[in-house]
Parts: sequence; structure tokens; C-alpha cells
Amino acid sequence: MTVPQFSSVIAVHPGTVHRWESAGALPVTIDGVAANVLAALDQKLHSGQQFQPNQVGDEVVRALLVGGALVALGLLIAELVGGRKP
Repeated sequence: MTVPQFSSVIAVHPGTVHRWESAGALPVTIDGVAANVLAALDQKLHSGQQFQPNQVGDEVVRALLVGGALVALGLLIAELVGGRKP
């Protein structure tokens, strides 16, 4: 997923994502929806549960292209809070 795609999904400017990345290990202030989504992503990645970030990212990009940012965000949130049903 590209920075512009990701920034669109979490409702921030692409420059904001670049600023976060360039901070390295330094703490950055993140609030709003972006803070909640990033915290949930971090928790999911470190939970030990089965989670395939590349696959989820590809699905979010497809949802972004087909349905827009809200659909992509909804799909991402659904994956983070409970995953998809088989």
C-alpha cells in the first residue's frame, strides 16, 4: 500500500504519514481516527494471532479503489476487531 493510499484510508495528509515515518524512534503525536487505527494495527501485529498484513493491505487497496476511503476503512476496522468469518 502506498503512502497516499494509506493516508486516504486513515484520513490524514500524505505529508503527515511521511513526517511520522521520518521521526524514526522519536515519539510523534497522533490523534483522532488515525491514532485508533494505528493502535489497533499495532496491537493486532503483536497479539500472536494469525494476521497477514500484506494480504489485508491488498484487500484494503482494492476496497479503496472500488468503494472509496470509507469502505476501505470499514474493511480495515472489521479485520482489526474480529477478522473475517470463514
